[in-house]
Amino acid sequence: DVYKRQVNFGYYGLVFVFSLFFQVQQHLSPQRTGLAFLPMTLVLMGASVLAGRLVTRIGARRLMAMGLGLAACGYALLLPVRIEGAYAWLVLPMLLAASGTALCVPTMTNLALSSVEASRAGIASGVLNAARQVGGLLGVAVFGHLVRHTAPQAFLRGMQLSAGIAAVLLLLGCALCWWRLAPLPRGR
Repeated sequence: DVYKRQVNFGYYGLVFVFSLFFQVQQHLSPQRTGLAFLPMTLVLMGASVLAGRLVTRIGARRLMAMGLGLAACGYALLLPVRIEGAYAWLVLPMLLAASGTALCVPTMTNLALSSVEASRAGIASGVLNAARQVGGLLGVAVFGHLVRHTAPQAFLRGMQLSAGIAAVLLLLGCALCWWRLAPLPRGR
């Protein structure tokens, strides 16, 4: 569940930060802010389906490490973002972050549920979802604190720090996943 917390910490924390960025700093309406997240949402849905197919081909450990690394790259690419920058510069990093997240989440769920007896699947699912919620909650709280000042330069520093923290945590998760997660048979 540590991976689930890391993924959701970064993902939901930065979705919160970027919703503030779009509305407060770039002065987009709530509707246009929602549309700005549309590519990220679509790739998240598509990559989640793809993850179910890929896990049987390349294995859970590789897929999780790849997803964590991909999400970390997406967040790292957000570091040079500027307040006055064009939306187009955000699309690729947001798509990478969403793709990596989407590769990890179903794979983690599969690993967690397949590692317990069927009679305990409900408990495992509950623990996994609680970890996900706690990760998202902490991400929003920590990153929200970092962008609490609305002055453009202060907000930008907080946003860049948030993206950097997310990237580092996900790279750490990627390394832990690769070296500590026991390789499981493909398809599990």
